[in-house]
Amino acid sequence: MPRCRHAVRLQLALAVGLALAASACRGPRGFATLPVTDPRPPRLFAAFEREAETRRALRGRARVEVEGASAPGFSGRQIVVAERPDHLRLELLGLFDQSLGVLAVDGERYELFRTADLSFDRGPLHDDLLWDNARIRLAPADAVALLLGAPRSDAPLAPVSAGEAEDGEILVSLAEPGGAVRQRLGFDVQGRLRRAEALTSNGELVWTAGYGDYQPVGGVPFAHEITLLVAEGHTRVRIALRDVELNPELPEGIFHVRPNPGAAGQ
Repeated sequence: MPRCRHAVRLQLALAVGLALAASACRGPRGFATLPVTDPRPPRLFAAFEREAETRRALRGRARVEVEGASAPGFSGRQIVVAERPDHLRLELLGLFDQSLGVLAVDGERYELFRTADLSFDRGPLHDDLLWDNARIRLAPADAVALLLGAPRSDAPLAPVSAGEAEDGEILVSLAEPGGAVRQRLGFDVQGRLRRAEALTSNGELVWTAGYGDYQPVGGVPFAHEITLLVAEGHTRVRIALRDVELNPELPEGIFHVRPNPGAAGQ
């Protein structure tokens, strides 16, 4: 498959509520097991599913900090546009809000423009695109879901167990019928998503995301801070969002660099 030849430091916008210290990244050990008759876990999961279904798209600005074992640290500002299932536009901004580069994904192909040398790449969409350009081992569809605060598995998952922490957080473990746990969702005492974890079939962590700094957007609470830890590559991403719009009307061509390179900032 074609790969982007010269990586622009476009980093994905995700936000922070869970510091990736031991206290913020704890697994089920910090939770007392709830009885299967407790009505809260299925109720919380059902509400999460309903809310996730309503979140189609996002546009906003972000401050992004990235660090990892396989890449130097990065801190910068960008404009981000995301639309389910796998449409993305990431525009890296300079000191005076000038565009330093744009990565656009339309679900089938990507386009990458670098202002410094006026170079332009494009090719078929592939799961390593964000790794090649941002050193984040996530498929674009997963990145979109995380940005929207709606990380949902393609598989039909259902609650199989749950636990409650001393601070009232409820952690719900999800699995396919008769299968292993593949996802965990943590909800605070107000029912808001506090964390999400994806697991392999062997129970190994794929990524963990924390959500916080909830502010109203369109009349609903939306997390403006996310911390993401991706196990492969040991990459940690912290993003603080602002000027967030949920389900905005997006201009035609916004998920292409050409012929409409300034659409994300309009």
